[in-house]
Amino acid sequence: MILLDFPLYLMETLKRRGSLFGYVVVFMFLTTVSKGSACNAPSTPQCFENKADEFYICEWSMNTMESNVTFDLYIKKKRFRNIKTTWSKVHRDQLNLFAPVDLWVEAHVGNSSCTSTKKSVILSNTVKYEAPQKISMSWLKNDLKVRWTAVEKHPALADVRFRRHDEHCTELWENRTTNTTVESSMYQVIVPNLSKHSAYQVQIRHRSTQAHNPLWSNWSPVVMVPAELEQMPGVTVTTTLINGTRKVTITWKPMPQAAFVAGVNYTLKNTQSSHGCPCVEKTHHFKWNKYTTYVSYSAANISVIARNAAGYSPPAIIQVPAVPAADLKNRHLY
Repeated sequence: MILLDFPLYLMETLKRRGSLFGYVVVFMFLTTVSKGSACNAPSTPQCFENKADEFYICEWSMNTMESNVTFDLYIKKKRFRNIKTTWSKVHRDQLNLFAPVDLWVEAHVGNSSCTSTKKSVILSNTVKYEAPQKISMSWLKNDLKVRWTAVEKHPALADVRFRRHDEHCTELWENRTTNTTVESSMYQVIVPNLSKHSAYQVQIRHRSTQAHNPLWSNWSPVVMVPAELEQMPGVTVTTTLINGTRKVTITWKPMPQAAFVAGVNYTLKNTQSSHGCPCVEKTHHFKWNKYTTYVSYSAANISVIARNAAGYSPPAIIQVPAVPAADLKNRHLY
C-alpha cells in the first residue's frame, strides 16, 4: 500500500536497479516518511459564549503525542492562525451570531496537516455553563440531596456521577441524569437509593434545558460526601469543684470513619441559669473529641453537636444541676 503512493520516478529507479540494497534503502525511506506524516484529525470545534466577557470560546480535542502541534480555526470564511492550544477566544464582534456558519479546525504537525469534519451551527443557539459551583450535600434517609449555585432561573439538566469511597478508589462510577429544581437560587437534585452509612465521591455537570444547542459543562471537582452523623457516641462527663467554680470535662468516642471523611467539627453551647431563667449562653467551635469548660454553682445545660460536610448530628445534652450550699464543702462532686 505504501508503494502505490510512492513517486513513479523512484519506482522506475527501483525496477532498474533491482538490488537488495535498493529495496532496503527505499523501504527505510518509506518507513521514515510514514512515521513523519502521522496526523490524527482533531474533533470538530464547539463554540459558545463566555458570560464573563465579550468573547466566544471555541474548544476541540486531538489525540496526539506531538508537542509542536499548531491549529488554524475556521469560522465560515474567517481563519484564525497558529493556535498552540486546543481552544481559542474570538471576540463576538468578529462573528455572525445569528446565521448558520461552518466550523472546522486544521491541525499542523511538522510537514503534515489534517482537518476536522465541518459542522454548521448558529453560534447564539449554543450555551455551555461553567462547572457547578458551591456544592453542598445532605442526607434524607438513604437519599442524597445535592445543591449548587443556579446559573439561570429555570431548571437545568444535571448529570451526577458517584461511587463509594474506599482507600484505593476501586469502586466503579455510576451515573444518574435528571432535571433539577430551583430553590433559593440553588439547583437541587435527589440521588436515591444510596447508603447513608457510607462515604461517597461525587461529581456533577449540568447543561441548559432552554438553549437550542446546549453543551454539557465541565465536571465539577470531586466532592467527598461523608456518611450521616446519627449521634454523638459514648459521651462521658466529669465535674470537679475548683476554686469557687466547677470544671466540667466532656469526652466522647471518635466518629465512625465513614462519617469522619473530610473532617468533623464540633459546636458546644453552654447555657447557665439563675433562679430558673437562662442568663448566659456561650458557644465554642473546635475539632477534637474532648472539651473542658467552667460553670458556676447554678444549673447549666451543655449541648454538643458534630458537623461534617453532609450535615449535623442530633445534640448530646448534658445537664449540670445546681450545687446546694450545704455541698460546697465537698472538694470533688463526681
